[in-house]
Amino acid sequence: MLNKISNKLRFIILLMLMVSCGNVTPPYGESQIVKSSIVATPGKFWQKNHTLIITFLDGSSEQKNEVEIFSKEITKYANLNFAFYSSVANVPKGKKIDIVITFKNVGNNSAIGTDSQYAISQGKHSMSLSELSKNSAGSRRGTILHEFGHAIGLQHEHQNIYRTFKIDEVLTKEYCKNVYKFTEEECTDQIINTLPNKEKQNYYSKYDPASVMHYNLHSSVTKEKIAFANINSLSLIDKFEIAKLYPGRISEKEIISGHQILKEEIKKIETHGNCIITRSEVEEIRLNESQKPELTKVSYYSYSSINPSEYNASTLVEDKEGLLFTIRNDKFCNFNELELSEYRAKSQQENLNKSKLGNCEIPLTKEGLPKPNLCDSQYPFQVFEIKKQESADKSCHPTFKSAYESMKETEYCSLKGDALRAVEKEREEKFEASRKFGRCYVENYASSEGATSYRRCSLEHQWFVTIDRNKTLNNFCYGDPDSLIKEIQSEPKCL
Repeated sequence: MLNKISNKLRFIILLMLMVSCGNVTPPYGESQIVKSSIVATPGKFWQKNHTLIITFLDGSSEQKNEVEIFSKEITKYANLNFAFYSSVANVPKGKKIDIVITFKNVGNNSAIGTDSQYAISQGKHSMSLSELSKNSAGSRRGTILHEFGHAIGLQHEHQNIYRTFKIDEVLTKEYCKNVYKFTEEECTDQIINTLPNKEKQNYYSKYDPASVMHYNLHSSVTKEKIAFANINSLSLIDKFEIAKLYPGRISEKEIISGHQILKEEIKKIETHGNCIITRSEVEEIRLNESQKPELTKVSYYSYSSINPSEYNASTLVEDKEGLLFTIRNDKFCNFNELELSEYRAKSQQENLNKSKLGNCEIPLTKEGLPKPNLCDSQYPFQVFEIKKQESADKSCHPTFKSAYESMKETEYCSLKGDALRAVEKEREEKFEASRKFGRCYVENYASSEGATSYRRCSLEHQWFVTIDRNKTLNNFCYGDPDSLIKEIQSEPKCL
């Protein structure tokens, strides 16, 4: 039964022991060195039911605790045990240390399997998690699972010899440089090359694009333009094959049923504390069940405050399971009533203090809330030019923070003196030259010189169109004259 299911599942696990995402080197007598990678001989997995002694060179108690909690998910499936000690000095005498972790080295990386013991014998760490502090809880979980996957003997899934996509080497090297900060050699070794299988040194089964051991790759780096999302959770196949390599902890039937139950429970979760999860769909090229590229609708998840406009995490991920870990660690989502009330009062006052910047402002009520009717309830904040009282960035924003960041980046908002006067003169000339098209004329309700001053308009939507300057075109009011000018150029009544 185990072999039958295994043939249907697609996953790569490599017996080869090399440093992945890093450069710890075991003795030359035990492995063949290929560039910065190590193609190791078989037999580098830990003994079944072995208790790995794991300790730290540095880091806060919060960091160490998170590593312990997230990494132990692997021991649900692998017949291994993880025993954590807060420092090398706290490891009991007579116990051999298997993994040493630092949070200060450059990058996230780990020795593969028992090669960690060689690094430790040389007085070095065997795993680095220095980039964790830059990420959300969900991403930290994914990184920890990925590096501990290496620590028990797994390799990069995107380097599987059976992978069903082709790499564009030129674009991939550029992507590596900008996203992963890799050198060309590191990019070749960690992403572009598939892993060798000389003399059956590596164990392969079919390719699994959903593995936590797979890098997220932008569609531009593959010739088929396939996108690979950032996965922060163990896939079903990850779980199954880990259990197969370290048998005795859980059966394949328990893994499959447990995974299905988990996915169903995750699907039902829509809120947590003060936050709500929203789902959106994007069409992307992905691999279908037959491992062929196919344009498909992909669900992405984000979260924000249940009360619109109050808080938005600016997170958009495909892995909802990983997102839930981020939400459960988000302070705002877990505020009690008193904390939430204090947060609101503080935020609203801060909004009022920062609502103006140079020539621009974010329109707010005296309570520090977005003025109504500027945009919709999901994106209620807008950046206005103070003088013209119209949008400065042609956008609506979900939170005050995102509107404020846009206001800082909008060049007009910070212009002064001659530079400001020159821009305003150029704008005025351009507007006057284009506001009339055929019989139509774009007017402002507060300063209209036409026969009809359209009084149904408001400060927020002050622009309207007249025909022959004596009657309105369509009884509508608009907030943006520039888009209105474009609209009348395709309006038959104006000709």
